[in-house]
Amino acid sequence: MSLIKACLPCPDCGSSDALALYSDGTYCFSCKKHTHKLVFAPNIPTITFHSPKNLDRCNFGSLPKEAIKWLKKYGLTDEEISENKFSWDVISNRLVYPIKNTNSVTGYEKREITGGTPKTICQGRKVDSFHIIQPNKEEFKGVVAVEDIISAIKVGRVAKALCLFGSQVSLSQYNEISRITNLFILWLDLDKFNQAVKIAQKAKSFGIDTRIIKTDLDPKMYNTEEIRRTINEI
Repeated sequence: MSLIKACLPCPDCGSSDALALYSDGTYCFSCKKHTHKLVFAPNIPTITFHSPKNLDRCNFGSLPKEAIKWLKKYGLTDEEISENKFSWDVISNRLVYPIKNTNSVTGYEKREITGGTPKTICQGRKVDSFHIIQPNKEEFKGVVAVEDIISAIKVGRVAKALCLFGSQVSLSQYNEISRITNLFILWLDLDKFNQAVKIAQKAKSFGIDTRIIKTDLDPKMYNTEEIRRTINEI
């Protein structure tokens, strides 16, 4: 299969983002169903990947007021918005942010903020990413893995946060986690709790001490003190 073009809801198992769309088929990382040709035609905008060095030359513009309002409803500061290089795709009218492997950009994700579908479009090598948000002052040992960039930024205020850009952990990510920490904390959305259990079992096979946080709301819905208290209780 060729490069992933989008991460979509799976029509078979109902996962919101596990279906990877390739030019010659689909594969669901949740239910493992694989097709060798497209059996449905999701309505996704056509996007062209630019190499990381040309990322800033894409059709990205300054953030419109509605995008700033959307980011700030989760409590992000102007500094956090700037540091994490949020931008706007003027063609698809989506929020854009880079996907990184430590410090290098491996791709980007486009986020729909008005309720349209698909919710996210991934472009580039998400599977090879290791997108870490480092706190100014690390209060906790270990790495906390979350599903989305907003949650990663908010958790990253107090702990080292790994953004999965979904709910899958690749082999390269397991290897990197085992290299940098002995404590791996999974804080996925409530509907992905069973997936968190599977990831934890796999992580333990790498010799990583793994814990799971289960909350009613997504991590991004909590304020800094609530996040600090939740992690501290693990």
